[in-house]
Amino acid sequence: MRVELEEADIPHYKSGARAWASPRGAGDQRFQLRAPRIEPLVIPKKELTGAATERVDTRVLRILYEVDSVGRTLFPGQQMDVFIAGEDDETAVQASGENGHR
Repeated sequence: MRVELEEADIPHYKSGARAWASPRGAGDQRFQLRAPRIEPLVIPKKELTGAATERVDTRVLRILYEVDSVGRTLFPGQQMDVFIAGEDDETAVQASGENGHR
């Protein structure tokens, strides 16, 4: 899964932190994420949601995760809401992700 972490949230990201994802529209389902690989360059955000509060000049850090989906179905390209545990493990940084091809 490719996750885009907005530039303002990068200082709160801790490598190796617990992470999980839920399919859009199914917040009660949780998929554990593991083995992050971080792309070494912060790049301009290309996929915009159109929300009124969204900044168009935002840059993102791309993080690649493996999804533990044993016994459940995910489809390539499916959008997910991603949560990465914060510094005190009770707060979480929210990001968006897209399930990759298998």
